[in-house]
This record gives sequence, C-alpha cells and structure tokens, in this order.
Amino acid sequence: MPFNLKFGAEFSYYFTLTDYLDDVSGFYFNNDLILEYNGEVAAALADRSDGSNPGWTTTGAIRGNPKNRDAYLGLIFSLTFTFKTKNIAPQRPEKHPFLRRK
Repeated sequence: MPFNLKFGAEFSYYFTLTDYLDDVSGFYFNNDLILEYNGEVAAALADRSDGSNPGWTTTGAIRGNPKNRDAYLGLIFSLTFTFKTKNIAPQRPEKHPFLRRK
C-alpha cells in the first residue's frame, strides 16, 4: 500500500503594541497596599522575586524597561502521514450516454 508523508515547519514572530503582556513595566508598587486591598495572592504575584536582592523590588524601583514593547514567537512542527488506497469509486464514462450516436 503506497503512502504519502509530509513534513512541515512554521515559525511566527508577534510584535505587540503594549509592554504589559508579561506584566513587567514601569515601577514596583507598594506591596503592603496590594496585600491590604487585593489579598495575599495578588501581593505574592506582584513580587515573584526570591528575595536574594531586596533592593530590586522595593517600592518605586524600576520594573522592566517601559520603552521596549513585548513580543513572542511560536515554532510549530507537523508530520502528516496519508495512506493511499485504490480508487474504488466508479469511473465516469468518456462520453455521456445522451451524446453517444448509434
């Protein structure tokens, strides 16, 4: 049984018009106020650092570069395997029966 094998690759790069896609832009907000008004989860997500450099995440410290916009890319690989079988559909006659002359 014959077969057909196809391989494909797609690469895409997306440039956004915002710097807030990854939530890293501007300055660090007061984490105590985030905790007070939005709860523990919001406060924990506002500062995901491990604490090894405490000066980096203090209130008012720069958080990312607001001049750089966000971008992301995608890479997709595909493999298509198609089995070919005999054509079992009836074949069309060469001429239509009404056009045949006797």
